[in-house]
Amino acid sequence: MEFNSRIIYSAPQSQFFQDVLLNKVVGKMVESSAKINLSPGKPELNSWNNNVRHIKDLIELSEVNDTYVTFEYFIPYSRKRIDCVLYGQDKNNKKNVVHIELKQWSNSGVKESDSDGNFITSDEEPTFNVTAFTGGAYRVVPHPSQQVKGYQGYLTNFVETVSSHEVTLTGLAYCYNYFRDSTFSTLLFDDKYKPLLNEFPTYAADDVAVLAKDLYRLLGNGQGLSVFNKMMSSRIRPSKKLLEEVSTMIENGDPSSFSLIEDQIVARNIIRDKIKLLSKNKNQKSVILVKGGPGTGKTVIALHLIAEMAKSKLNVHYATKSKPLLEGVRTQLKPGSRVLFSNVTSFVPYNTLENSIDVLFVDEAHRILKSANSQFTKTIARTDLSQIDTLVRSAKVSVFFIDDRQAIRGVEIGSSELIRECAERWNAKVDEVELVSQFRCNGSDNYLNWIEQVLYNQEIKSVFDKTEYDFQVFDDPQNMYDALCVKNAEEGITARLTAGFCWPWTNHLVDGKLAPDVQIGDFAMPWETHSKITSPPNGYVRWYEWAYKPEGIKQVGCIYTAQGFEFDYIGVIIGEDFRYNEITKQIITDKSACKDSVLRQNRQGATMTFDDYVRNIYRVLMSRGMKGCYVYCCDPALEKYLKSLIDEMPTFILKAAKLVPEYTEEPMIAAEEIHEEKEFLVAEIDPEKQYTEYLPLYSIRAACGRFGDGEPVQVQGWVKAEGIGRLNLNMYVVKAVGHSMEPFIHDGEYCVFRTYTGGSRQGMVVLAQHHSFYDTDNQGAYSIKEYQSVKHYNPDGTWEHDEILLMPRNPEYTPIRISVEDSDDFRIVGEFVGKLEE
Repeated sequence: MEFNSRIIYSAPQSQFFQDVLLNKVVGKMVESSAKINLSPGKPELNSWNNNVRHIKDLIELSEVNDTYVTFEYFIPYSRKRIDCVLYGQDKNNKKNVVHIELKQWSNSGVKESDSDGNFITSDEEPTFNVTAFTGGAYRVVPHPSQQVKGYQGYLTNFVETVSSHEVTLTGLAYCYNYFRDSTFSTLLFDDKYKPLLNEFPTYAADDVAVLAKDLYRLLGNGQGLSVFNKMMSSRIRPSKKLLEEVSTMIENGDPSSFSLIEDQIVARNIIRDKIKLLSKNKNQKSVILVKGGPGTGKTVIALHLIAEMAKSKLNVHYATKSKPLLEGVRTQLKPGSRVLFSNVTSFVPYNTLENSIDVLFVDEAHRILKSANSQFTKTIARTDLSQIDTLVRSAKVSVFFIDDRQAIRGVEIGSSELIRECAERWNAKVDEVELVSQFRCNGSDNYLNWIEQVLYNQEIKSVFDKTEYDFQVFDDPQNMYDALCVKNAEEGITARLTAGFCWPWTNHLVDGKLAPDVQIGDFAMPWETHSKITSPPNGYVRWYEWAYKPEGIKQVGCIYTAQGFEFDYIGVIIGEDFRYNEITKQIITDKSACKDSVLRQNRQGATMTFDDYVRNIYRVLMSRGMKGCYVYCCDPALEKYLKSLIDEMPTFILKAAKLVPEYTEEPMIAAEEIHEEKEFLVAEIDPEKQYTEYLPLYSIRAACGRFGDGEPVQVQGWVKAEGIGRLNLNMYVVKAVGHSMEPFIHDGEYCVFRTYTGGSRQGMVVLAQHHSFYDTDNQGAYSIKEYQSVKHYNPDGTWEHDEILLMPRNPEYTPIRISVEDSDDFRIVGEFVGKLEE
């Protein structure tokens, strides 16, 4: 089985049957898991073993042939996985993809939950990233058909071949230990779920013949491999930006643009149920605490529910302390809908009667202040109640979305414990849900775990791979900003630059311009516009617009404007307030470097120290990126430390598999060359020495095929690689041909390259490929040259390439020029690491 980073197991039907017969499937899944830093426990391994055998039996019963079978399919931008996906064509040659949610639940092991749509199960089936809710062995989970519906909507939104109807996606659940005809409870098939079951059916164990018949109808004409390849080669749409979808969600009452899955569905169902109970018990207050880290979908759930209720008669409101987030939402809405969205300061008794709001969603609840009064509160409206009390008092159902590790100032006291204490004062019943599935940082739990371990000086147990999440440490802030601008210029991609609050924030214009407060050597940029500057210069925006208006790329944002938002790429300048002590081997904080007077003073009554808040701030900033985080450290020791951690991480080549590889035969090395190199080149090497002591040798053409196009090619041999640092699976050796790079690289020298994964290429020696140029050294479209780009800057701060130059070091050779028109067919295959001595 060739490794595919989006799937843990994949095989044609015949190979799958053979693997099951020889008990190889789970072993192969374990091997694939290790390559992406997953460590399945015993319950999950047992689940896999049971699932593969039931799928094999189902396929045999259906009598389909030539399907393609995959297990544990990763959905885009997440590490959530679909249990099984089958691929094939029906009798009309329509391409079908069937995704299946598999459950080991028994009838006696499923109990009805307090909220409709949720169930309590007692088995040990490891639904990935579902957190225990009631304690013990029982967990609250959504109806299987709801899970399937969530995955169906998610894949339709992001996988282009699905949304364009090039393939037809069908979702279903199969509970192979649960019986429809049973003396025990059959809750899953209750009449209230009929509409859901009709759209996304759940099959029981005694429905297996019906399910087999349905599979034959969808996949009976085989051709699974071609359908699988169609699905795997599909373009994945850019990650949706929540603010861009707000209007559709709220104005049209259509939340389908953001599909909820697993624990998000559990949270929504609990909130829905409390709302239904309003009419039955008008005097019973409810408080729901929804806890989740970065990217777990807290704001999505809030807006999802508001969209559902948009056309109801309920009095529903959304509140947050974050003005940037609030204004970002309000600007997308019509005036009639904007009134639903308010600051948390709006709910003092003078403005709001007790229980006058049916449902109040409080987002970013960790930012709640101690006092409900602000400097703008009129004397007549002032209250002795705390801010949390005014919120709970106002609503029959209060829903608080919180991350206890996002507290960033002493004056912000919101916490789960504070909310529980307040609920008790108001005799409100408390329900709690924890969101674990996260959709930021490319879904990389490994990265988020790693960054927390690093920032909080914990034992570093987690690792992640560059293919999993694009994390880079830059040694120059300008280079980092340039890289962010490149990303931001791509269609559908957003990037922003942020920094710790270690520079002053000028509150007035200087000669009609924003002061370039953030200065590091020759690098200088302005902060987001100060609130006292009511009319920003042309081409700039107000401070609260920095995150969601395109002009924001020209300014540096801080924690107060970035919190609550997400971007595709985030840049973080770590200031002198966060340094590395090389003696104690610890990251330390320095209050003297902080320019935030409120944070520096840390008023009496604060629940945490300055040290705690600064670590939280950088955790928040470094988790804003969906696809990547670029970092510059003002402290050289911290830069060195972070780079050392990255260098020590294992690296894997993750790519979509070509299912039926057509192996390309490379020309054999001439006999005289073999004789000359016999002491240097080894034909075979022990696997444990591969990529630890030895690297593979490819011809330049083969290297471009292997690492550029993903083609399977032959290794010409293995070369002992010494003196170039730690080896990894992304490295390889090519033999230079020609004289264009002399005296830096001579004809016949062995050069080590590593796969290019992103970042600035300016001045870098690279291995490049382009189908429209001809390199005289290599007699083809492959070249080892120094990369240079010529670009121009636009008035809005973005820049564009004018041309790309592949520069020789030998003055007797001329550069290879790549025009903008031809650049789509140009690629960097590898970056130069060093040369080997024979």
